[in-house]
Amino acid sequence: MFQQYHGEIGLAPDWRTRALTTDEKRWVTACVVARTNRYGATINILLGGAHPEITYRASEAYPYTVPESTVWGNMFDSTVPLGSTTDSGYAFNAYICSNVTFCSSAEGATFRECDELYTPCGFSYMGLCDTFDDLCSDPLYAVFEGCMDRSYEIRTYLKASEATCP
Repeated sequence: MFQQYHGEIGLAPDWRTRALTTDEKRWVTACVVARTNRYGATINILLGGAHPEITYRASEAYPYTVPESTVWGNMFDSTVPLGSTTDSGYAFNAYICSNVTFCSSAEGATFRECDELYTPCGFSYMGLCDTFDDLCSDPLYAVFEGCMDRSYEIRTYLKASEATCP
């Protein structure tokens, strides 16, 4: 099925006139994955990261004060057909870890249900971000693809009034 997306944030402003650079592929992947929502429910989120278009001061972020998840990857350079899975994984390299600490269980905390272990959303769930970050800091695991090049990650934040537990 053909999908058309219109960028609103400015992560890849020249995409209309040329191919994406590798950096832009990573930013766009993180943005798309951050907005993925299994149920299509309206969940207000704030995107934050090192890109100048999504860097916020604390006063600008209010009331989005509750960290939800962190996403990164590159969905553009995969050789696995979209909609399929193989023994080597999903159709694209996209990763998510959970920052949810306000519930006894991170799974389903916002009812987006794409940041849980057996996600039907097509990307790899890496568990709690703090635990995954610790794993990636170990030289034995630092070469794992999900640990590499996280400088293009996007963090999502929820409004405190909308952060709910199942």
